[in-house]
Amino acid sequence: MKRVMIWDMDWFERNSFTPKPNAMKVASFHKQSGDNVYFVDTMEDLTFDYDLIYVFRNLKNTRFPPLKILDSKKSRLCGKEFVYYEGYWEPDAVIAMTRPSYTIYPLSDKNIYKGAHIIQLFYGTSILRNKQDFTNFIQQPRKKSLVVDETIWDAAEEDIIEALQELQKLKHIEFLNDISFKRIVESEAIKNEFLKLDIIGGTRMPFVNDLGHTFEDAKKIIDFISEFKESHAVRISAVKFNSVIYDHYEDHANGIKDLERILKIITYGKKYKVLIEAVAPKQRLQTPYWAFFEVLVTWTKYSPYTSYIQAMLASTISRTDTTWEQILNDPTKWSTPRVWFLLHIWVKYPEIIGKYGLIVWGDNRLDISKVDLSSVAKSATRFEQDEVLAKIQKEIERGDW
Repeated sequence: MKRVMIWDMDWFERNSFTPKPNAMKVASFHKQSGDNVYFVDTMEDLTFDYDLIYVFRNLKNTRFPPLKILDSKKSRLCGKEFVYYEGYWEPDAVIAMTRPSYTIYPLSDKNIYKGAHIIQLFYGTSILRNKQDFTNFIQQPRKKSLVVDETIWDAAEEDIIEALQELQKLKHIEFLNDISFKRIVESEAIKNEFLKLDIIGGTRMPFVNDLGHTFEDAKKIIDFISEFKESHAVRISAVKFNSVIYDHYEDHANGIKDLERILKIITYGKKYKVLIEAVAPKQRLQTPYWAFFEVLVTWTKYSPYTSYIQAMLASTISRTDTTWEQILNDPTKWSTPRVWFLLHIWVKYPEIIGKYGLIVWGDNRLDISKVDLSSVAKSATRFEQDEVLAKIQKEIERGDW
């Protein structure tokens, strides 16, 4: 019989109040093996003799354990922050199949994880068909079924479908880790099984865009979200799309190509009330037009319920205490690079503004009749103003505005 210590350092440092499923499974494994298992809740707990200590640490802002524990042969270091250490340890398939110990963490009655079922369906990408009953018998209203798998979306399609069908037997499901858009939208069978899940109301779905950044990719994702939200009352964070995917140095026309693509994605999201977040290039030198793509990040992240025109005029609106149409109708207020860039796009590519610049949210659009288009045409310094005005009016006649 061994004395086994479980030290969740993220919990210990109060950096996390979410129990670690692997710590719960390790504790259960040793209890079922006849060992005495203790949870480290104070430094005094570490003064007692032990045969084995499992140290869990996933967060960078959590301190490292003392050196004598870090280098001890009795220590098993668990978590991504220990991956390069000699004592790094990962649970094996036996641990994965073991039911969690639901009493190892000193959870308060108000902690939503106290009565949650902890569900692990895979070990790596192999489905666990032989596993212990994971039922949590601690009574709690509206019990969660918490899916903790990290690699479910890397598995074979038939195994994902089997896992989703098993989850359909449960109520109030929540996913702890990322959910792959790619695996769901590219397989009609997986999508249909996923839509049948009883997701707990109000939960934030951890979807990630691993599909791609073209408009075709965005349309698949937005269409799925729209369908999913029809039957599930959940929260879905803004879907991230790269604002730059083409080489703007190779061909400057690619700058406009990228701008039109990302605005088209954002507009399609607005139409179906799906939040989109533009992601700026990691390096400013990735595009000579970085400043005009960076503003898309601020707009979609902090003011998603405004139009592109309003976003480009936001600083001028704030500084002059005027409305967007008053600024466009008054050339004396055209004083910032963003205003001039908007005007440049408007007079040279009016179809972009017509299709993607006016939509606010859903069916709500800016009223273009408030703008004196001849005033906008005056911003053209390299084109005949009459020609620009005719071009804008032609786009209006097409009905897109």
